[in-house]
Amino acid sequence: MPAPFQPKFVDLVRNFTTTQGTGNFVLGAAVAGYSSLASAIATGERFYYCAMGVDKPAEREVGRGTMMANGTVAREPISGPPINFSNGQKSIALVVAADWFDAMARGDGGGLTLAFTSAAGAAIGETATGLETVGYSAPGIGAARYVYDAAINSVFVAAHPAWSFLVADGRGFRLAEDVLQLEHFGAVPGDYSSGAGADCLPAWNAAMDYLDFYPRNVGSVSVIYEGAREIVFPGAQYFFSDTLNLKRTLRLTGMGGSFFGGDATILRWPVGKAGIVVNSYNTLGSGVEDPYTTSASGSIIRGFKLRGGFAGAEGEYHGIRLRARGAIEDCAIENFAGDGVHIWASSGAGGATEGNANNWSINRCRTAGCRDGLFVSGGDANAGMATALDSSANRRWGINDRSFLGNTYIGCHSADNGIVAGQPSATIVAHGGNRFYVKDGEAAGASINAPPVTPTDNAWWGFAYAGGVSAPIVPAWVSGIAVREGGAYRTNNLNASNLFLGCYSEGGQAPAQYTTPTLVVGGLLGAGTRGTGVHLSNHQGRLSSPKSIRTESTFLAEGSGSSFGPSGTAPASDNIIYVDCTNFGNTIQFRSWLDNVGVEDGFIASVRGVGMLWNGSNNHIFRIANVTAAVLTPTGLDVTGAVGGASLKLSGKQILSGTAAPVGGAYARGDMVFNSAPSAGGPPGWMCVTAGSPGTWKAMANLAA
Repeated sequence: MPAPFQPKFVDLVRNFTTTQGTGNFVLGAAVAGYSSLASAIATGERFYYCAMGVDKPAEREVGRGTMMANGTVAREPISGPPINFSNGQKSIALVVAADWFDAMARGDGGGLTLAFTSAAGAAIGETATGLETVGYSAPGIGAARYVYDAAINSVFVAAHPAWSFLVADGRGFRLAEDVLQLEHFGAVPGDYSSGAGADCLPAWNAAMDYLDFYPRNVGSVSVIYEGAREIVFPGAQYFFSDTLNLKRTLRLTGMGGSFFGGDATILRWPVGKAGIVVNSYNTLGSGVEDPYTTSASGSIIRGFKLRGGFAGAEGEYHGIRLRARGAIEDCAIENFAGDGVHIWASSGAGGATEGNANNWSINRCRTAGCRDGLFVSGGDANAGMATALDSSANRRWGINDRSFLGNTYIGCHSADNGIVAGQPSATIVAHGGNRFYVKDGEAAGASINAPPVTPTDNAWWGFAYAGGVSAPIVPAWVSGIAVREGGAYRTNNLNASNLFLGCYSEGGQAPAQYTTPTLVVGGLLGAGTRGTGVHLSNHQGRLSSPKSIRTESTFLAEGSGSSFGPSGTAPASDNIIYVDCTNFGNTIQFRSWLDNVGVEDGFIASVRGVGMLWNGSNNHIFRIANVTAAVLTPTGLDVTGAVGGASLKLSGKQILSGTAAPVGGAYARGDMVFNSAPSAGGPPGWMCVTAGSPGTWKAMANLAA
């Protein structure tokens, strides 16, 4: 490969020469008022020159010259062959040729080349044509463009030895574009399948220093969301000895494709280290930092496989941690001692939970081999959305949401969580030929209290499915065993309105455990659902829910035995369920909480504003409001409203039964008493025509004899 042409520019340099023909220029004296070429140019250095006859100006040549060891100047005309100079005096001057400016404008090379240095300061040996690189010796490097920057000089270059794109002699060039690669800063990717390799962390730090030196949107009124610079990682493996802390808005882009990232670009970390942290302005170091330089809010991470160094001991070493708003796309996150994605942020909390990650986003990602696939908690980790997230084979939960206000999950998938090798404590145990899961919040009691001997639940354990021991993932229960909650999905904040829409879970793992007001709509939940959250599904064209429905004043909780309600007791009298059927032309089904096979299903026609209560004493679902004995059954409505007792009301009018008109009590005009013992020729009942106590009553027309 020819030596790269790196032009040197020095002002006011000109010599006389009497050279004839096409050979090298032999230099004479310096022109008055100018420096000589010999004093400005060292042996081997290159430059643009212009040679012209003093008395024969038609003889002239512009080219690239090289200072030779014998003091002559080697000639390389820019266009055409060398000029065959005749006798007479000529001048040769150091110039900036149009070739230079043409190359800068075109960006296509134009034959101009630049020399670059490696991170150690040595010549790389590759060239850049025009202002566009054609390659580095480091693998994976791509093209980049450069511009002149007078701020760069030999002192600057000496202070930034890792910036491999600086010219060898420190003359004013820098990256001209917003897309960077760590190879520009000395990173050496490779095959780190063993978990080790050349550390790319110094290159990352050098890239961050570069971005600090060249900020974007300088002088902007609001630069907290300054233009996001992009760092592109080609298809290779990169090893980092420590966590990558994002302190400005960045786009980190790997070459992984859609859905789970693939293996194109792999980022690796050792044991006891987290992966990437997206920081808020006040989460780096102690105290509140400058919000205009240390906020990574709005960063995007996409197209990677992130692999941690989990080796049996769990800790707070997460794949990606969001302490500020961020988006994660097309990534696979595996084998971290902490969570795959960890979002715990509460603005003003200080310490480890400080931050604001509201409106976080995860799309087309996979987490596996982590503690929780996705963990969300805190007062400012809300209104986020995860779509097409596959959280499988994690050691605890697929999705564990403890947020204050709730988040949305669409089309997510979960399998084999809590039942993988290497988990520090069990989420499912075998006992008496059945498998049981730990109820949420009951791990301590479950460790010392045995599961039932039959396929039922008790205070600490829930029946999962039939099966025996499958060591080590499903051990036998023994007193003192280390257990913890885990499984498909979990919500546990009574204030958080989480939504799971069309999400799926495979069987085998522990069921999802939701708390109200979580709403689960559709999906095929093979692992099942437990808790008080509502799961709405469409069976045979009828909307049904096997869980409790929110009431006017409280939430009904799933009880045990033959009754339903908190702790197995009937709900209070003000727990009224209101159903507006105005817009439904077909029958709506409310499945019995006591019998999910539908023996006690209740059917309600299109009637607006009917108030209903659960009736514990009769083991039916509904009753008309405040009527003790009225129940709604598959065979009809049974109302026992005796005179002097409770009544059925229709449009505010009491409807009772008895053998005579009332003789006591207050009644309104229009109240009715049906004759409970009618006879031929006798009245079918009585109606109040004047309100009072008991008011004026008239017998209805007698029945036919």
